[in-house]
Amino acid sequence: PRTVAATTTTTTGGAESVSSHHSATSLEQQLSLLVCIRCLRTAHLAPPPIVIPFYQNACHLTPSAILWLGSWYSALGWICEMPSGILSDIWGRKLTLQLAFLGLGACWIVTYGSSKSSSSSMVVIWLGLAQLCRAIGSSLYSGTDMAFLYEVLEKYQRQNSNHNDLVLKLESRQVVLSTMTEAAIAALGSILCQSVGEPTTVLMSAIPLLIAATLCCGLEETTKTATRNGTRKAKKEETSLSTDDKLSNDEIKSSTSGVTERKSNNNSKLSMQSCIVNFMKEQQETLLQKPSSNETSLLVLFGVGVVLNCGTYVAATALNPLLWQQVGISTFGGYVQASNGGISALGAILAPTLKEQCARRQRRKEAIKNNNDGTQGLLLLLLSTSAVAYGIMTWNAFSSITATTVSSSHDSTATANSSFSSSNNIIISLSTIFASWLLSFVRGLAWPVLGSALNAAIRDNSSRATTLSLFSGAIKMGMVVTGMVLGSILRTSSIGHACALCGSVLIVAAIAIIVGLPQGTTTINDECPKPNDDDKNKKKQ
Repeated sequence: PRTVAATTTTTTGGAESVSSHHSATSLEQQLSLLVCIRCLRTAHLAPPPIVIPFYQNACHLTPSAILWLGSWYSALGWICEMPSGILSDIWGRKLTLQLAFLGLGACWIVTYGSSKSSSSSMVVIWLGLAQLCRAIGSSLYSGTDMAFLYEVLEKYQRQNSNHNDLVLKLESRQVVLSTMTEAAIAALGSILCQSVGEPTTVLMSAIPLLIAATLCCGLEETTKTATRNGTRKAKKEETSLSTDDKLSNDEIKSSTSGVTERKSNNNSKLSMQSCIVNFMKEQQETLLQKPSSNETSLLVLFGVGVVLNCGTYVAATALNPLLWQQVGISTFGGYVQASNGGISALGAILAPTLKEQCARRQRRKEAIKNNNDGTQGLLLLLLSTSAVAYGIMTWNAFSSITATTVSSSHDSTATANSSFSSSNNIIISLSTIFASWLLSFVRGLAWPVLGSALNAAIRDNSSRATTLSLFSGAIKMGMVVTGMVLGSILRTSSIGHACALCGSVLIVAAIAIIVGLPQGTTTINDECPKPNDDDKNKKKQ
């Protein structure tokens, strides 16, 4: 018996080691596949420095019309965000990502087709259809990739006390690789644009997205709803259970489901209303839930995330390319965009380190005992840096207008001041590039920080993608308002006024973070009382 017991123990230990090795290998494969998919998502052969001239030259759009087109895309994305999150929780991450990349690839194909239209009305219709495909694809993608990363770690039993830090490290590494891919592909797109032209480059932008849709076939399902059928098939293949037991279990399940279906059919209207009410209550409780001592409130994350994403997005897609044309560096726009990708990668690399430094500084300042993760301090740094960048852009916009006015004058001192004007133009060009670098740094730093903080604040996996879609929907709504306001400003004023308005909004958001920074912290001598049953009952009421 001792020999048999030892043999059984050895066999069990070997099986466990083999199982753990297989789990680790599967996890590495899934993470590597996710990295490839994310890199292909950012592989834009036609970045904004190429798309904006394409809109102006091939589609004959004005700067205000380009911003209105961006608002149309943001409005469609906001409409699609909530259904996309619900569908991602129902369909699963794999199918949702496949449909997302198909929609994004169709966007570039339809955009290329718009340049072949003869009438301006058909150009607008084709571009509107292209933005619809883009909105559907981006809304299906947003939140789904992050939810897959968080859930695949839980599936392979990587949940631990430092799970949030693990997600932040993985997210920062993947953002680094995706931004490096974006930089390299942007440089390649600039070369292609010079050789084959802007329309062909726009059409070729669909190739990486279609490849990503094919690679999504190798992803595993992590949601319970989508894997229910696969679990049933796996249970049927188990040899340890007898066939009669399987049939009896299936009969019990089918009879139980039949009773449930009859009850649901009799009370369909009431159940639908109750489901909607319960869903809205769950989302309200998720947004308004009191954060723990080391977490940031979801409302704070939503507000700061909307301001940061709108500020960096409108700069990357519209204001920076337009400012580059005004300054006179649009010829090198593709290469500047490539350098911006490298700066974004640097920001993603430094995300965990900067977060830890902010946490240590805040603990020393407020005498806090290991309960501040540094998220609020890092968000304040991001807002301040973005405000400084927009301040530089505002100065450059007005300075370039003044320099153009002086150079066009025909007075006697124009020749004497030519050297001063050339040096001033160099300073304006370099400072414009530096401002775009600052915003790119904020962009690379913001996404892993916001992503890890949001997932840490969401405690229910069944509504994770839906909550993340709410966040993306709030960003899309902010982009709608931003594009409409800036489009109206550009019709009557200059780019400098638009940059000044964006910088003012970022300063206001930074002040709001400073005012609310001490809230939600606990000092050494404070205690955190546990809620009793009476408090829970009052909260439910």
